Amino acid sequence: MKKSTLLYYLQNENPSVLYFSDEPTSKQNTRADASFRPKEIQPWEEFSFDALRNMSAGLLFRVLEKPLDTEPRQIEPPSESVRRVGAEPSIQNPVGQWNQVVVTEALSKAREQCHRFQNVNMQMVVGSSAKPFKGAPDWAGVRRRSSDIDAQLTNRPKIILPGDTKVNRKWASSDVPLGRVRWGSRTRNKLDPVLQVFKYCILTNSRYSFIITEKEVVLFRVSPVDTPKTTSHPLHRAELAGLMELKSVKWDRHGENDLTVSLALWWIHLLAANNSVIDSMYTPLAREQWNPPSEPDESDYLQDVPKKPPVRQGPRSVFATGSREGSLGSSHTNSAILAEHVEDYSQLRRSSRLSEITLLSAQRSASNEAPTQRSLSRSARTSVESDQVHLSFYGDQTQDSMAPLVRKRKRKEEWKGTTVSRKEAKRQ
Repeated sequence: MKKSTLLYYLQNENPSVLYFSDEPTSKQNTRADASFRPKEIQPWEEFSFDALRNMSAGLLFRVLEKPLDTEPRQIEPPSESVRRVGAEPSIQNPVGQWNQVVVTEALSKAREQCHRFQNVNMQMVVGSSAKPFKGAPDWAGVRRRSSDIDAQLTNRPKIILPGDTKVNRKWASSDVPLGRVRWGSRTRNKLDPVLQVFKYCILTNSRYSFIITEKEVVLFRVSPVDTPKTTSHPLHRAELAGLMELKSVKWDRHGENDLTVSLALWWIHLLAANNSVIDSMYTPLAREQWNPPSEPDESDYLQDVPKKPPVRQGPRSVFATGSREGSLGSSHTNSAILAEHVEDYSQLRRSSRLSEITLLSAQRSASNEAPTQRSLSRSARTSVESDQVHLSFYGDQTQDSMAPLVRKRKRKEEWKGTTVSRKEAKRQ
């Protein structure tokens, strides 16, 4: 029967959304980091119901149409208070109590439907349940180990599918200008949400992402626009010149032979489980084969620690240490390092200053001489330059706000050097 299939379960109608009478009128979106900007935005035409039907010789569709041995979890429609939305955080209420539950339950049932899905423990969770980083996404698709189903979870898995929430009155996919991205005051508010998920994709090296509103879910795929011979890795090329493809699925779509919001989210979670990293080019979805990697190991629950801080050159980020073409040693970009939870700026500043003090102490012990004004001034300059490297790593906004503190430190160090020199002169 239709009621006992995953396809029927995922094609159920979404709950209707209500609005507050005193709905805010502001249409300003959260400002995105403009240094993460795709070069081009195009429609993702191949993300369709027919491609889902034909993917991996119809394997996914057979799983969807196969009668279930046990009925999936039945969900009561959210209450009126949950369905009433206003600001952006309120959108997460109906999505969390309906779509998130439906998609996660359907992903779990797919593991029971076919042995080829048994080691694919995908879940749709809130962003804070995955590996956190500054400005983490609202939603995250994560893949856990099979042993984690009943075990007590102590570590957070990596994000392989970032997602974000927006309000339709502020942003809709129809507002996004297609073609080459032209950055300006007229287009920024329309592009900010796209730039935000593009940044998430670069930070997590994820080819797929999504934005969900109370009117639609918009699916994205990231790839490099071109493949120049001078660059080494697709993630680098995507960050420097990325292509974002988008596909919109409306909130009110439901019924047979049609992509619904829950069905689209279920499919893109499985696509991310099959292969999530950014690549130069992709197999058409209709011909993509289901061959997910083995289960994640313990290293997928730990953070990669950068060996050297990156530096910024212009609006794009590059590594301070280069690598040979084709080497995977530089597969993480400056921005990817930022995603791996680098220390807070103040800790970086204290650690860099502590290293300088240790070095000066060693020099004094070796020479058995008091420091001169010149050496301390040089130390101050070194400290300022070190701070500027870390500041540039955190972006122009932080650099501007911390510049007065850097100048104050420099003046203080120079004043201390002058005082020490005068005391030494009096002793002699």
